[in-house]
This record gives sequence, C-alpha cells and structure tokens, in this order.
Amino acid sequence: MRRQFIKLAMAFAAALAASAAPALAQTKIVLNNDGSSLSIKGQAMQIWKDEIEARLGDDVTVELHHAGSLFDQKSQIQGVQLGMVQIIAPAIGIYTSNAPNISVLSLPYLLETPTQVQAAIEDPIVAAAFEGDLESRNIKLLDVWPNGPKDFFYKGDRPILVPEDMRGFKFRVQAVPADLETMRVLGANGISMTWTKVPTALQQGVIDAIEPSANAVVSAGMVETIDQMTRVGYQYSFFVVGVNKGWWDTMPEDQRAAISEALDVATDWITQNAKEANAEAYALMAEKGVVIHDITPEQRQLWIDAVAPVWESYGVNLAGEKVMNRLKEIAATVE
Repeated sequence: MRRQFIKLAMAFAAALAASAAPALAQTKIVLNNDGSSLSIKGQAMQIWKDEIEARLGDDVTVELHHAGSLFDQKSQIQGVQLGMVQIIAPAIGIYTSNAPNISVLSLPYLLETPTQVQAAIEDPIVAAAFEGDLESRNIKLLDVWPNGPKDFFYKGDRPILVPEDMRGFKFRVQAVPADLETMRVLGANGISMTWTKVPTALQQGVIDAIEPSANAVVSAGMVETIDQMTRVGYQYSFFVVGVNKGWWDTMPEDQRAAISEALDVATDWITQNAKEANAEAYALMAEKGVVIHDITPEQRQLWIDAVAPVWESYGVNLAGEKVMNRLKEIAATVE
C-alpha cells in the first residue's frame, strides 16, 4: 500500500508540474466520497460541490468522486494527506489510524445525539485529545455531519434483543480497535472491511450482520438481503469533514471563505434531512418485510452494562480520565 501511494504521489506531482500555468490557472478541488452518490452523505457532497462552483465560478474546477472510485474508505486518508484529494468526509473510525484518541467520540452509548457530538468535537478539552495528532499529519477537521443512530441489521430467524443474543453473529465493523473490542465483549465476531465490499459479503455469507445507520442500508441496496433489525442505537453515526491542512492554510482568503460558506449550506442540509432519511429507511424495511425489533428500557440497560469495559479501555485508559469526564458531562447536559 505504501509503495502504491508513493507511485501515485509521484505521478500526481508530475502531472501537476506539467499542467501548471502562470497565474491564471484554475484552483482544482477534489472531493472524495467513499459511499454511494444516493446516500445522504453523497447528496450532501454534491450540494457542497454545487455551492462551491456557484460562489467561485471559473476560479475553480471541482471534481466529486463517489463510491470509492478514486479512494476507498481506508486509502482516502493517505490521499488527503498527500494532497491527491483535498476534501473527505468519512466516518470517524477512518481517522483513528492517525489519531487513536478520536475513537472516544463513538464509544457505545456515550454520545447519542448530533448536538452532543457537535458539542464534544468543539470542546477544547476533548479536541485536544486528537486535533494535534491529525494536524501534525496534514489533516484539518472542518465540520461534523450527522447521520443517525447505528442499529443491528442481520440475516436469519434468530432475533437480537440482549447482549447474549450476539453470540455466533459475524458483524462487519470498521477497522477500529474500539469497535472490534465492542463486538468482542458482546460475544460477536467482528470482521473489518471497507463499506463498498459489504453488500457482496453479506450476500455471500462472509458476514451475516452489520451495524450502520438505517439510511446507509437503504442507499447500499441491502434491504432485501437482511431479514431482521434491532433498534439498539448503540452508537451515533456521523461523518467528519477533513481537508488537506497545507492546502487549506495556504488558500487565498476569499476562496477559503467561499468554500466555508458552501460547507455551511451542505451541513445545514444534511442536519435537516438525516433524521427524515432514517425514518424513511425504517418504513421501507417494514414495507419489504424486514422484522423490526425495539428494545425495552430494561434491555437497553443490559447493553449499556455490557459495553462498560470498552469505556474503560478506549476511554479512560486511552484518551484519559479528564477527557472521559468531560464527555460524560456533555452527554448529561446537552440534549
């Protein structure tokens, strides 16, 4: 993988040098979406692209690549670091290889609403745990896009209602240590793979369960592959907009302001539409015959108790007690 990126970086630099023109050259902006163009994130990325073009016109040329056609879920981090793509918006787990402490934002049953996530990532105590690591690796975080609660979607006729029911299930998760550990403590077999490979893996039985937001299941065309789902809401899913730091810091101020204004429009859109997209996804699943389970308050407490070791290992021990205490305060005081 490293050798591949060195070659890509050299080719990119050569192409850039060959095409460089005097002062009138357009600024090229490349956005990479690791998911479907039909997903809520794909639509938000398109809105951002359109808004940038509306503001900057002929000063820029903007490319948007969907479904990992340029960089897949994992490789996009190297792509943005090298400047081969300027903008990405992956799930938080993609950043953990460069900033392990950022995984505290997605610990199970901790931050459960978009406003709590926003408050956490803007909090100076919490941000200090991962911001420096990312910026030292040429990645700057710009915004957070809400997506929705992460539930369990699975094949077979055995329902998942309490942690003990997880035994024997092969769950796809991102290659995030905290997520893999969560599956382990719950008794499931966590299998990491990029999102674009999931539909085929689910059909072929490589995995038999997934844990994304409901709208992601629909946009990936997996509704008819699953038999049941359980609304456990064990994490709140969100996307973190990241850019190449060197590119962002050296951009002309007027262009940076225009891109930021365009981002605000895309953020407002996805914030307003995420909840509706998930509600429509649940309705479609019911219409297609997927059995939908809701857990009781007593069952929910069993899930919370079961994941307590993950809070200790990847919260207190990794990010530190100060950060965890602040996150608990946010969870308790922000709706």
